[in-house]
Amino acid sequence: MPDENQWVLLTEVGQMSEAAIVCSKLESAGIKTFVKNQNMNTLLGLGISGFSIEIYVLLSDLEKAADVVFS
Repeated sequence: MPDENQWVLLTEVGQMSEAAIVCSKLESAGIKTFVKNQNMNTLLGLGISGFSIEIYVLLSDLEKAADVVFS
């Protein structure tokens, strides 16, 4: 049985500004988010490819989060 409190990947974006918009929509809907790799562009410099910014939500919120982001 899956753990409903487990973080799962919802989507990946290329820019922190995109991540901020997605997270804002999710958090407005009452969905907690976790962002991974958000500082890679800062550390490596803009224009470095190969690093996506990953947005995670709790497994229990995955279906609702997908509706918020992809509808």
